[in-house]
Amino acid sequence: MLQLGGMTLPRSMQGGKWNRVSSFPVATPAGEEGGSVMSVSGKRILVVEDEFLVALGLQDNLRVLGYETVGPATTLAMAVQAAEREPLDAAILDINLKGEVVFPAAEILSDRGIPLIFCSDYIGVSRVPDRFADAVRVPKPYTIASMAAALREIFDGDDDAGPDRHSDNDQSMSF
Repeated sequence: MLQLGGMTLPRSMQGGKWNRVSSFPVATPAGEEGGSVMSVSGKRILVVEDEFLVALGLQDNLRVLGYETVGPATTLAMAVQAAEREPLDAAILDINLKGEVVFPAAEILSDRGIPLIFCSDYIGVSRVPDRFADAVRVPKPYTIASMAAALREIFDGDDDAGPDRHSDNDQSMSF
């Protein structure tokens, strides 16, 4: 069993290789274990999500796209810790973490120049601070295609932004 975000993850659900160089679990892309996935040069994406099964689904989708995931950070305190310490290329942030807003962690990430994707049920309902008005937003439930599009948007102009492997007819599970 693996303790992850205060929850126990059965070994049967552990995908990828877990790297404990960082303070948080880092799941490497599925292709590194024999799958066929295009590399995005080790881009590390922080997952901040308090719903554990949603976080697992998001991590799986990111791994399919070829990204490494850091987290999940399931509380604001964990998100702030990761924002301050982890080497990251982007972050996907749920706005409401068990009743606390994620914006203090988002400020730290933004100050570090790390692109943000806000992914929440609250997109369009709750007000995002003006500082983050231009941040990419993906409403829940989302698909792997919508997340891939958001990642392409934040890495626009970066030749290593990730594969365009999914059509608009995405049949993958939504989270």
